[in-house]
Amino acid sequence: MAHEGNAPSLEEVVATLSGLTCSTESIQTAASTVTAYLHSAPTEHFNLVCTWFKSLETHTNKVALLYLANELLQTAKGEQASRCFEQVLPDAFRLMGSGKAAIVEMRRVLIVWRHRSVFLPEFLDLLSKICDGLEAASAVTAGNTSQLIRLALQIDRLEQLKHAKATVSDPALEKQEQSAREDYILELAKTIKHLNVQLTTHCIYLQQLNTKCEELKDHA
Repeated sequence: MAHEGNAPSLEEVVATLSGLTCSTESIQTAASTVTAYLHSAPTEHFNLVCTWFKSLETHTNKVALLYLANELLQTAKGEQASRCFEQVLPDAFRLMGSGKAAIVEMRRVLIVWRHRSVFLPEFLDLLSKICDGLEAASAVTAGNTSQLIRLALQIDRLEQLKHAKATVSDPALEKQEQSAREDYILELAKTIKHLNVQLTTHCIYLQQLNTKCEELKDHA
């Protein structure tokens, strides 16, 4: 937090962001630090927002950063903050992930922004559609994961049955076969994870394409 009469540096702002939590005190302290920094460097609004976005990429508590953005947007004077955040929020929402808790918080913030006219309705509709896409991706991923896990268990069971046909009397050989089977399942699990990441990405891109198509139809 900046001392009175001594504007914080960008490094101090970054440190504040890295230690941010969801507590009211933490959010308000960070907002005060950011506001003091911008007061001393009024042309740095977009750089500050980019710093916020960069922190979001690796932060362990992304919801806290969303709360901070909400605090800054509601307390900022003029339209500069909203214009800067508008350029990064779509990607920021995607970075928030498809976890249920994160999506709930994103939707709560959207309700506040809509009620208080922080952004134009069209932009809030876009963010809402991103949330829809994240939810859809989460549902598809969860469904595929359960199916693929069952498949992996079935394959493992088939392997066990195959080896059961020939009783292994050599403990060393039995251990070697068990290790090979475990390696096989581990490799399969890696493949499953890779496929799920690809599927989530494709779902999000499909949602984006759908949004673009609707925009084009509106302007046709």
